[in-house]
Amino acid sequence: MKIRYLTSVAGADYAGAAGEEARVSDSIGARLVAQGYAKNIDDLADASAGPHFAIIGDSVTEFCSGNRLPPLSSPIRIWRNDGYAAWFRILSNQRINLPLENNFGVSGDRLDQILARIGNVVSASPEYCVVEGGTNDITQGRTFDQMKASWLDIVSRLQDAGITPVVTPIIPRGDAVTTAQILQQLRFNNFVAEHAYSKRGLLFVNWNKYLLNMASATNAPLSGMVRSDNIHPGIPGGFWMGYALNEVLSSVLPPRDTHIVHGPADYYEATNNPNGNLLYTATTSRGTMAGTGGTQTANAGLTYAGTGLAAGWTVVRGTATSTATVTLDKENPRTDTGRPSGERQTVQIAAASGGGADEVYNLRFSPALADIAAGDYFYGEASIEVTANPANVRSLEFYLIENRPSNAQTAIDNGSNDALSGFLPAVTWKGVFRTPPIQRQSDTTSIQANIRARLNASAGAAGITFKVGDMAVRKVAV
Repeated sequence: MKIRYLTSVAGADYAGAAGEEARVSDSIGARLVAQGYAKNIDDLADASAGPHFAIIGDSVTEFCSGNRLPPLSSPIRIWRNDGYAAWFRILSNQRINLPLENNFGVSGDRLDQILARIGNVVSASPEYCVVEGGTNDITQGRTFDQMKASWLDIVSRLQDAGITPVVTPIIPRGDAVTTAQILQQLRFNNFVAEHAYSKRGLLFVNWNKYLLNMASATNAPLSGMVRSDNIHPGIPGGFWMGYALNEVLSSVLPPRDTHIVHGPADYYEATNNPNGNLLYTATTSRGTMAGTGGTQTANAGLTYAGTGLAAGWTVVRGTATSTATVTLDKENPRTDTGRPSGERQTVQIAAASGGGADEVYNLRFSPALADIAAGDYFYGEASIEVTANPANVRSLEFYLIENRPSNAQTAIDNGSNDALSGFLPAVTWKGVFRTPPIQRQSDTTSIQANIRARLNASAGAAGITFKVGDMAVRKVAV
């Protein structure tokens, strides 16, 4: 079995026995040996069984994810919501297979440095590779001809290996770039587009149509699309970049069905259904979100309303100071998939202004720890729909946590990077969350599966309305 070296990405992530946030910081681009994991985790079902993807580029790509494995401190596997990869996966209903290990972005890289690493992508053998980069070439003084030559070599190497390049323009910057640098960026972006349109065997995704302020004489991004550094995407920028990728690739790739739980009998049973849903009680899968009678945990300043919470589930608010109302209703029958039966859980969170900067609301189910042995790999998945425009929401995420006496391990899809990334865009959307797989450790005390909303009520009134359909935690079939 090969050993895979993993990338750890700097940023504020999550950890802690209570499931709250702590800061994790590593050397950008550091390669970490996957100690403590008995298998090559890249061989596992990190995403859906769709076409295999890789992504390569500079920090815009590297910062899409984070990957720290036990026994390192604060182990976490995360797709971040200010990166394009999380949103591409979610909005496509996970129709692509993009393992964390197939993020080949390295902060600061120019196109010639990306070319020097293209063999890593070839070795991973994806069917498609998103190619992002070029902004560092311009700020480091490389000429257009040098950029063009490196980029063409990247594309050729991928095509020679039978990998379809998905090529993209350099995203607009809001910092102090010169007129000459802006014009060089536009020249390069026009070249990339025209080359892709005139040649076979590659796809062009123009995510800049959603990022660019068309009224800007300096080719600046729209407000909120990039972080305060004016270089890297914020959450709205990551969303629209992923939206653009899905817009193009959805016409090329086969769709993925959103049936995640196959009825109430789809529950874990060691002999007859060892990959069944671990979110169950007795002989009933609770991932169908059926029934009522769930637990509404009291919290100071919090009021519950609505017709009820799905059986077996719990709603709990973390550290928070706002006056808030959580309205819990059932959609029965569900209206999202055209199925003749089934239910969804509706959650509406409304927090008044004057609260905390990071208020956490969890829709939670705790699998039976005895069902997951030390050494087992497991992951979480859920269908999700945001039905009203979010306001001051840092994230809506699948947060899977393995609590331990120390160094709780987390797997997160669509997690917040840090407060500088901004808020979810004020649009409705739907898709499928799927966490990376993690391996249960020997000292695990409990496991929790959460759909988690993080609100900033200090920035003003905050709120979000979402519906959860099928939800599951399953062991990886090996």
